[in-house]
Amino acid sequence: MASLSNCEIVCEASSRQLGSNQDHCVCGEINNGYFVGVLDGHGTNDCINELRKINYVEIASNESPSQAIFDKVENLKLNLYGSGSTFTFAKIIIDDEIHIQISNVGDSETYVFVNGELVFETAIHCLSNRLEQERVASYLKFPGPISPAWAPTPISESRMTNVRSDVCNFKTGEKLVPTQSLGHNNMTGYAPEIKMITCKKTDKVRVLCGSDGFWDMIIKEKDMNDLLCMSTHDLLTKAEERWTQTWEYAADPTKLYDFIKTNFGGSYDDVSVAIWEN
Repeated sequence: MASLSNCEIVCEASSRQLGSNQDHCVCGEINNGYFVGVLDGHGTNDCINELRKINYVEIASNESPSQAIFDKVENLKLNLYGSGSTFTFAKIIIDDEIHIQISNVGDSETYVFVNGELVFETAIHCLSNRLEQERVASYLKFPGPISPAWAPTPISESRMTNVRSDVCNFKTGEKLVPTQSLGHNNMTGYAPEIKMITCKKTDKVRVLCGSDGFWDMIIKEKDMNDLLCMSTHDLLTKAEERWTQTWEYAADPTKLYDFIKTNFGGSYDDVSVAIWEN
């Protein structure tokens, strides 16, 4: 776990490698500000191993962190077939106001709370996102650009059901649920979501980045207060306990009371959280 403390500022990041050991989280200070971020590797380890070597102070100090990280990966000149990573990142600059720059690629997510209210959440780059459906279409193979798929998701603290989680079949032969990603020899194209948020210095602000393994165990409507108040340690514990518990699994979302009890064979995902707050 990495953490910084400056008067009332909290800047911390931590991972629990419950699955493939492919999560990476970062936090730190830059001139007049801070950064927090989460990266979630998939496929082979080649891409995430390289991303773990990068100086994220340098990335955060760049005017465009999303372009800086993309250029770092491209300049490696490595064959990253079958290897990639998400990137969700927040750069916070403090002068007369608080300026937050969010960069997001893939299916990790960042939330921003101001004075106890959720004011922004990143869009997930997957086929449920209409804009991403349109953008990624030219990168997918034809015929057969999409494979229908389902994934379990919690609907309460004890029960799960399935939601659509279709798979992209790219022209390279690679298959991914996220519609875009770092790595993969740029087979997905690159169109990061960028959001600028300005707050007053008197505002109470919390920026929370998480990997999909974290968000997959969060029931957003019910866990909002925990997202607003809990530390990285406590949020990771919450996610880990949900991954490892026995669930009531209703495979058919139209029959939520027809379920079996299962731990899904002990198959878990890595979980990461990074938080900045004043």
